[in-house]
Amino acid sequence: MNAAIARAQELMGFTNGSDEEREMAEIADAVKVYEDSIAMLRGVGERAADQSSEDGNS
Repeated sequence: MNAAIARAQELMGFTNGSDEEREMAEIADAVKVYEDSIAMLRGVGERAADQSSEDGNS
């Protein structure tokens, strides 16, 4: 992920309709998928912890 962010910083200042703009959009999409995946995993972990507490398994 660090490489994607570094590349995005290199692309700052792109012109509309350029290859750089398309690459930046692809990086943004990849970061969004990554963030969504992390959020989903956190939610699963939190639900599992809640379930464990309800079952008396701390």
